[in-house]
Amino acid sequence: FFGPFFMDSVAQRWALVAGNVILFALFFCALRRRRWHSSSTVTRAAIDIGSGMTKVLVAEVDLENNNLVRVLISDDAEVMLRRDLLQQNKQGGRKSFSLAIQAQLYDQLAAYKSIAQAAGATQYAAVATAAFRETDNGEDFLRHVNAELGIPVEIIGQEFEGQLGFYTAKVVCHDVAEDNLVAWDSGGGSFQLTSRVGNENVMYGYDIGSSVATTALVEAVQGKLYVGQSPNPVSMEEAQGLFDYLIDRLPDPPLWLRAKVLRKEVTVAGIGGNNCIFNLALQVIGRLQFSDKQVWSHVQSLANQTDAQLSWYPQKDMVLPKLILMYSVMRKVGIAKVRYCPCNGNTQGMLLIDYFWPK
Repeated sequence: FFGPFFMDSVAQRWALVAGNVILFALFFCALRRRRWHSSSTVTRAAIDIGSGMTKVLVAEVDLENNNLVRVLISDDAEVMLRRDLLQQNKQGGRKSFSLAIQAQLYDQLAAYKSIAQAAGATQYAAVATAAFRETDNGEDFLRHVNAELGIPVEIIGQEFEGQLGFYTAKVVCHDVAEDNLVAWDSGGGSFQLTSRVGNENVMYGYDIGSSVATTALVEAVQGKLYVGQSPNPVSMEEAQGLFDYLIDRLPDPPLWLRAKVLRKEVTVAGIGGNNCIFNLALQVIGRLQFSDKQVWSHVQSLANQTDAQLSWYPQKDMVLPKLILMYSVMRKVGIAKVRYCPCNGNTQGMLLIDYFWPK
């Protein structure tokens, strides 16, 4: 009577022991994986100080595989550095940032440092682009930022800015082969189209961005002194005038770029965040991919509209200049279509490039 029952009890005890051993082994393996993960993962904060927008991205980075594990914070803020620089130059011929814009940028960087620390960031890197390349007091300001906030900021040239754009495009347009990718980054003070030819990255760009195009529309086309006012409403005659102005000043594209954009398998990827020209095109046209004809068609439909009528769009005073700048570059280079690949400035690329981070 007791034999079978006793045998079942022994079997149950051994099964329980075996189960506990398996659970312990699984727990131990999970613990080891967690320890390995934490030792090979670092939380970084990358800041991209553009001519019109300042962006931050805080993320966990897998050092072993060099990829983003988890985005913790992604934010941008309008700091109109290029516009301030142009106004300072008009008022006194100075190539320097005003005290007001310096204070605004410093406060924004301090806020980004605070939220990055709260998210666990232990490494920081920042770049400053077109507007800082033209100032007399930019380097002194950035030294102050580094000393007070502990954020190292490097003023980068247009070539390196294009490299960052291409690397960022590879991250956010991961379905496009590197050889078939042309990254187009267009900011407030400049633009770059960068691609891979042979064993090196090559770039075509110029110091014309949305702020520059807006200033040109007001002064060169409308014949007014630009002091930050809106150019709206913009007539079609004025839109055509800005197009002619930009086409005359854009440099001729190199042969490698002309040849590349003609290939069907090549994707011209417009990268940028909330206020970039490509996101504006998405909002206006309603598609992530758009043609030069669609861009110009919507220039025509938005002409003669007031600020109130354009208030649906970010930076309503720049709606027409941005679209006309995009159309001008497309026509100059021979780009038939652009695909918008959303990102937060060049921060995605910055987080993964060894150049910015300690070994």
